[in-house]
Amino acid sequence: RYTKSGGQSRRFLLSLPLEERIKRWLLEGPAIHRFNAIKHLAPEDSDENILEVLQKYALLIQGLWVPKTGIRYTKSGHEALARDYALILFSQNPVIKDEQLNILGSSKSTGKAVLKELAVERPYCKDWKFKEPTDVAFMKLYPKVVEQQQKLLRDHEQNKLQKLAKRQAGHSLLNSTRPVPSMPSDEGASRTNNVVHSSSTSMSKETREALHKVLRMLFQTHKACRAIDVMAAAKGVVDAPQEDIQAAISEIAINIHDVYVLRSSSEHPEINPLRNLVIDLFLGSRPKAKLKKGEVLAAAKSRFQKEPTNTEFQKVITELCVSNGGGWVLKTGG
Repeated sequence: RYTKSGGQSRRFLLSLPLEERIKRWLLEGPAIHRFNAIKHLAPEDSDENILEVLQKYALLIQGLWVPKTGIRYTKSGHEALARDYALILFSQNPVIKDEQLNILGSSKSTGKAVLKELAVERPYCKDWKFKEPTDVAFMKLYPKVVEQQQKLLRDHEQNKLQKLAKRQAGHSLLNSTRPVPSMPSDEGASRTNNVVHSSSTSMSKETREALHKVLRMLFQTHKACRAIDVMAAAKGVVDAPQEDIQAAISEIAINIHDVYVLRSSSEHPEINPLRNLVIDLFLGSRPKAKLKKGEVLAAAKSRFQKEPTNTEFQKVITELCVSNGGGWVLKTGG
């Protein structure tokens, strides 16, 4: 192992071919790298050549390069899976809430140990903050690289969530075939009508619970998910007819113009009445409709005989929507 300050080590690195040089530095050097620092290891090479090699062995997280798990961990176990999941979360936000690690189940302590090389734990905030500030300059200079890396991480996300679900639920549960009737939702009229019912299903109770678990993992990361992505995630862990999968999905999530959101918020149950109201407003509108704050407040006053507080409004609207031209539109997924 060598150090950044060791002159002899740097001379040795510079004597190696570019790919071997960068791979070795990623393997034995620090956990997080700025592109400008890496360039010092390749003074004679173009940015394009350096980036080509980097993308083989590292992932772009918040504009910084982090070694891929495969070169840091030779075996795929709990640590490797936890690290991959953490990298996906950090690619979306420089802060991870402690509760987001709950899906690691019994491996949560392993996940926390892995996080220490990437982040600083903040017990008073109940979260983990990425160790290095976002390299905004790199992201502006190389937008195509950023786009490619984001797509790569999105593609990895479902795979990692499915592995986590299978590890927790067990493969035997996912192949169970004991019949269980579809359970109807007891939510409001518009949400009840959105449920796909089935008089009989080949999906067992255990399989249904395993499916619900992986879907909740997905919705923990993305509060709104495209219907096509939800179905793909479900099919990755459950072998059942599509109508049975659809019925199981509809028990915990509601389809709003081909975008799914959870039927209720377990994080903030106190906002569920207002949340249901916003869902109803979107269900009653055309696809890609825009809601105005005044419209939501007026509907709330009519339904609840009072207006919601600004805190309640912000919690609901930021979970389900994104700002767009003076109004709010439904999120379309990650």
